[in-house]
Amino acid sequence: MGRTEIAPESLEIVTGGALGFDPDASGTYTMRCEFSGECYPGITLANVMETAKFGASIPNTPEGEQQIIAWAKARNYI
Repeated sequence: MGRTEIAPESLEIVTGGALGFDPDASGTYTMRCEFSGECYPGITLANVMETAKFGASIPNTPEGEQQIIAWAKARNYI
């Protein structure tokens, strides 16, 4: 099976629940949370993609945002 890459400039439109991912100068990404206002810098592209995949099925609510944050923290992504 082939592999599909996502262009880094497309990451600004990737959302999972209430999350946005902004590129950092160091080549990683900062996860910005819409509801809580929390920010998590230094996330690798691979972890952004996993977080976005998980978050795709989570409701876009404050509770959903917290569920995604807890999931990402449990995996040391943030």
